[in-house]
Order: sequence, then structure tokens, then C-alpha cells
Amino acid sequence: MLAVLLAAIMILGFMPQSAKADETYPDHVTVYLSISDGAEYVQTTGTYPQVMALVPIEVSYFDLGQYGLNSFYFNRTANGYYEPANYYTPESDLTPGDAQSSAGVVTMLHVLIYAMEHFYLGEDDEDCGQGALLPYMTLVDEYDSTRSYSATATELVKISGTPGSLYFDKYWDFAYPSYNLNYFVDYKYPLASTGTDNGTGYGWGATADQIPLTGGEIITLAHFPTEGQYLENEGLFAHASFVSTEDGLTTLQFNNAWVDFGITFETTDRDYLDGQDVYYCNLNNLSSGDVTTWTYLGQINGDELTFTTSILSSGNYIIAVAGVDGSMVVTDTVCAPGGMLWPVQ
Repeated sequence: MLAVLLAAIMILGFMPQSAKADETYPDHVTVYLSISDGAEYVQTTGTYPQVMALVPIEVSYFDLGQYGLNSFYFNRTANGYYEPANYYTPESDLTPGDAQSSAGVVTMLHVLIYAMEHFYLGEDDEDCGQGALLPYMTLVDEYDSTRSYSATATELVKISGTPGSLYFDKYWDFAYPSYNLNYFVDYKYPLASTGTDNGTGYGWGATADQIPLTGGEIITLAHFPTEGQYLENEGLFAHASFVSTEDGLTTLQFNNAWVDFGITFETTDRDYLDGQDVYYCNLNNLSSGDVTTWTYLGQINGDELTFTTSILSSGNYIIAVAGVDGSMVVTDTVCAPGGMLWPVQ
């Protein structure tokens, strides 16, 4: 009887954990979104003008079926390789989800659709996620050709690929080549699986349709305007982090997120920003995506910048290093602008 009682206690102990696991993906998230083109953050105009630099946005779940994106539902039950032996082919795509498996899960695809509708098209927040972007979309659905369609108005977004391998042929109003568009989560290349996970030795990147969000993520989307500049050599995402404050001085660390695209696709930080200038701007006065027009703060030494704390003792600021678009020579360093909010919001 004692053994039975202990077993019952153990089972009851696991139940809250199982319930909590089912709540991992909330249906409403707040994330911080940056969008850059070349060396600068994108600056929008219209109903909701915004410099797209670490912008806090709230996104609630909506049905992707309104956009004809039924093949790109998130799948709670298939998170990894479909066929590890063919990791470079469409056969490796994740098993597609459906309206039920994705219900309530906000993915990066939801965020990118919301950003287009709210900041580009000027839709009110409560009207986002109801299909406003559809007339501006072209879909080449390789999984279900019956859902392929072309935009009836000016094309702003073009999507192709298959589940787990969604591809933005076009997004925003970025000039081609479109394959110079990259997105990171928390300054890391999003992975569906690592080489160790799938047993092939090769990593497998996650695409926007299969990146679920839990809230608080920093989503960085960068476009490089020159062919051949996408994440080549030092083509990376710049970012900053807090180190310390003492004796009236604050130290921040600046790094580039570097990806091993050869094998593992895993991300590490590199200190390629030595000698680069850092600038800051009060968020209430942020009116330009060109970081070099903000107020000069100092120069990075190695991978750190130390400044007098009192300069930014009150108010909310963004501190950032300008990007490098690599438009002069193919071998130039290519880097999206990046920094941090201060104080961190």
C-alpha cells in the first residue's frame, strides 16, 4: 500500500509539469524587432512612423490560413528532421502542421506579417492579423500548388518553399537579391536541429514558420543590398550587452554573431567591432535609422566600450554601432547595425 501511495504521489507530481509544458507557447507575446537594410535601420513613414530599431511590439496569434499559408502552420509534434539523410533537399522539411497543431502558437512568421501590416501598411493594431497583407502577397506553394497565387496589387511579400523551409523571395521593399535577407533570434541563427541532434554532423536552420516565440525575444532581420554580401566573411549581426557599472563608469560589450555555415550552423560571438564608433539616442527623439547621425558615445576597444554613467543616467535610450553594408568590395566586412536599449526595457 505504501508503494502504491508513493507511486500516486509521483504521478500527481508530474501532472503540473505536463500542464505547464502545454502552456509553453502563449497566444500573445511581446518581442523586440529590428529591421535593417545595409548599414542602417529601416525608417517607416505613414500612419505609424517608426525607426525599426529594437521596437517592442505585441503580437497575438492569428490564423495563417487567412493568408493562404495553410502549408506553413507550426507543428507542435514534429520539431526536427523529416529525413536526416537528405538534409539539403525538400524531403528534409518538417512535417506540415494544421490549424489544430498550430492554434495559439505565435511564430516569427506571425511577427513578420504583423510588422508589414502595422508599420508598412499602417493598419491599426487591432486590425492586424486579419488578412490586410494578402493583396500584396505572392505565394509559390511547393507543397500544395492549389494554394499558389499572385498579388493583385503591388507585390511587397513573396513566399516560396515548403514547411520548415519557408523562403522570402521578397519582403518589405528591399531591393533584390532577396537571398541577402537574414533573421536571427536573440542574436543567434535559429536552428531546427544541430548536427549532433540529427546525427548527420550538419545543422539545419529553422525558418520563420517553425520558430515559436514565448515572449521577450530579440528578433533581428537584416538585408544586405549588394549581391554576395549575405553573411559572408564577417557578415554578421552586431549587438551589445551590459558588463558592469562601478566608480561612475559603465562598460558594455559589443560583439558580432558569427555562424558556422560550413557544418554545425551554430552561433558564436566574435569581436570584429574593435575600433568602431558607438552612438546613442533618446528613444523619444529617435528619428533616423542612420546610427552615425545620433550622438557620439565612444569607440570600442577590443570588444568593450566604457563611458561615464551619468551621460545616460535618466531616460530611455538606444545605444548602437553602425552597420557596414559592404557595397564597395565583396570582401568588405558586412554587418547589420546593432546595440541595446538602455535602461533595458
